[in-house]
Amino acid sequence: MSDVNPSHTGWNSPARADALAHFGRATPNARLEIIVHDTTWMEASCPRLMTLLRRYGHAMTIYKTGAGARAAMDPLIIVDGQHFLHRYHINQPRATLCIGMPQSARSLVTRFDEIWATGEPGLAPTVLGL
Repeated sequence: MSDVNPSHTGWNSPARADALAHFGRATPNARLEIIVHDTTWMEASCPRLMTLLRRYGHAMTIYKTGAGARAAMDPLIIVDGQHFLHRYHINQPRATLCIGMPQSARSLVTRFDEIWATGEPGLAPTVLGL
């Protein structure tokens, strides 16, 4: 998932947390990679997601976008290279949802990989320090 700030998309809802927990339990090799421009909201207002990060830290990564990708304003969720949701702009509700379309997903997978490559550590599953 790539987003500017996921505060308006239900990432702290009980239903989303349950679905992600089920995903983590049911799919042993699954990975959840989230990259956002700012992790402040997630850290301060998303306890369910933070609990999942602690429980499934081996399979979850939350990054911040690097300087090279901060201009990206089109959130996207890529499931597995065949399924995706791509919003055209954070201020617009319009989006494309594709299910089972690897040809259409290919360019967005490449875009996500480019955004991910700029990433910096965002949130860790454990709190280290004194």
